[in-house]
Amino acid sequence: HGCDIDAEAIAWDREHLMGPSFTRIEPYPPTSYGADSFDIIYGISVMTHLDEEAQFAWLRELQRIARPGAIVALTVIGEDLRRSRMPAELSAIYDEKGFAAYVPDYSNSLAEFSHPDYYKESYHSLAYIAATWSKFFAIVEYVETKHQDFVILRAR
Repeated sequence: HGCDIDAEAIAWDREHLMGPSFTRIEPYPPTSYGADSFDIIYGISVMTHLDEEAQFAWLRELQRIARPGAIVALTVIGEDLRRSRMPAELSAIYDEKGFAAYVPDYSNSLAEFSHPDYYKESYHSLAYIAATWSKFFAIVEYVETKHQDFVILRAR
């Protein structure tokens, strides 16, 4: 199964990728997937573009659709990229909370998928992830890369 809020991407997937089913979903949960539907869920460059409220809504939805023991792998903007890209005016918020997000210039160009302020650039510290995401999943591992880091979670 694959899903995205971008109808054009879903149409391309359906035409070019045989086997999986592809569904266009809304920008905010819930999805049409049933509870306990998946053993593995991954989201690449999803949490990197959500404000805190949307992030928690999606974590709750992933918790709902993940089977007990399922692996959930999500990416966040890594520390090196955060240092080079995060606007300086977010530093105090990030230092205090471990999370900061802003609406980047390109957000308007993606408004057709949701609304002009939907797409953010979001920065997470490992301490923030441990404190907040652990309310939804057990944190198994944090894998650093040069761009987006992976957070490996397990459904309880």
